[in-house]
Amino acid sequence: MSSEKSPILYRISRDSETNDCILVMQYANGGDLRQYFQDNFSLLKLIEEIYTKASDIYSFAIIMWELTSGQQSFVHFSHDENLIKEIINGLHPEIIKGTPKSYLYLMIKCWDNPPLNRTNINEIIDIIENWKIQWNLNTEIIEVAEIELVK
Repeated sequence: MSSEKSPILYRISRDSETNDCILVMQYANGGDLRQYFQDNFSLLKLIEEIYTKASDIYSFAIIMWELTSGQQSFVHFSHDENLIKEIINGLHPEIIKGTPKSYLYLMIKCWDNPPLNRTNINEIIDIIENWKIQWNLNTEIIEVAEIELVK
């Protein structure tokens, strides 16, 4: 099946209750989804293998990055299997200058490679709870971070 007839895969998600994969794809006008799956079985198998809790942690860090940068991640990349492979090999956006160190350290822990070395959700919650305590005790931490971002 030619790539012009293959539907674009926009997103993969997992149902938290059934653990089934959910594919969000372009409408395939006149296409045959069964043939698409046959043609792309190896890619779909790769995606199923890499979709783990560690990928959710990586995605959390991407959201953190987008909040510090004000930009969408990977805008200069085609969102295809090549990007997936690059991410598996450790690709992540460049850290924005002026990012508060504690925030930066958490992003780096979430992007750790190999994925099994990444922090987990309980550690993330503990870190964020610790931030809340620190910031309540010393509001200058936030002010310093804001000043650094302006520079």
